Amino acid sequence: MNAAADAPDQGATARVIDASAAQIAQARAEGFAEGEQKGRAEAVKTERTRCAAILGAEAAKGREAMAHFCAFETDMSADQAVAMMGKAPALEATAPAMAAQSPLDRAMSKFAGPVGADAQPAVQSASIDFGGIYAARQAAVAAARK
Repeated sequence: MNAAADAPDQGATARVIDASAAQIAQARAEGFAEGEQKGRAEAVKTERTRCAAILGAEAAKGREAMAHFCAFETDMSADQAVAMMGKAPALEATAPAMAAQSPLDRAMSKFAGPVGADAQPAVQSASIDFGGIYAARQAAVAAARK
């Protein structure tokens, strides 16, 4: 038997090892990309569920600005956000109307009736008896001369 024929080809073995290493690296890269894609999809689904739970909670009614802040600006859980909103006071029904007014309008709304250039002065229409005043004056002067 020929010893050279029985010995494995060193070059062929090296090519198989290189090919296997390349296949392993490619499989790892593909697996990593697939895992990353699945992880992102799961994260998006989880975040949407969290935001929906916060915004749709009963505690969010009257506290919409706070609910939006908790959902989009924090990383607290939905349970924590709902618990916090439950402790906060809700806005009154008139708050949106008041928010639309300027600070001056809000201050002026405390006064009854029109104020400023549009206001008409409150003039009492009392009649003055000039003749009676004159007669009383003359009587007082005549009495003083006596």
